[in-house]
Amino acid sequence: MLTAVLLGLLWFLLFVVGHIGLFHFYDIRQRSRAILAFFVAALIGLLVCAALLPENMYIVGDLPSPRFVRAVIGTVVMLCAFVVYMPAYYVFNTSLSVQTLIAIQQAPDHSRCLRELQSVDVYEQLLRRRLESMVAAGHLAADGQAYRLTPGGKRIATIFQAVKSLWRLGPGG
Repeated sequence: MLTAVLLGLLWFLLFVVGHIGLFHFYDIRQRSRAILAFFVAALIGLLVCAALLPENMYIVGDLPSPRFVRAVIGTVVMLCAFVVYMPAYYVFNTSLSVQTLIAIQQAPDHSRCLRELQSVDVYEQLLRRRLESMVAAGHLAADGQAYRLTPGGKRIATIFQAVKSLWRLGPGG
């Protein structure tokens, strides 16, 4: 079983390194789709390795396990790691709080007054990436200077509006 867990972690690490390299060196427009495609490729790599490794090949101290069990355990490990990794990625990618901190850090004296943060230029920088991400994910469609919800975006907005109303969270993200 330990062999399967380590196999899952190894393939997930390869996914993360590949994800970082891909996004660092190439201008990817549809990032969510690229991440999903890259993850599926890593998952296929895991399944091929689990199928090709002999059943009598395992780490010292581990028990031998059938290839099918290795594939299932490795897949579960990768899926769990993905569920933890993706929210962290999206904090860096779309969080207005993170973008606000960066905007303040990039100011000459590392400070900005509220009026500067509310300025059109700063707010446009903070909001542009979020809108581009939602367009690439298929939740919004650019319509000239405006944005409109796609059918998928309408479904998501309805769900989030209901949950926010249930929790009485009020406006904001």
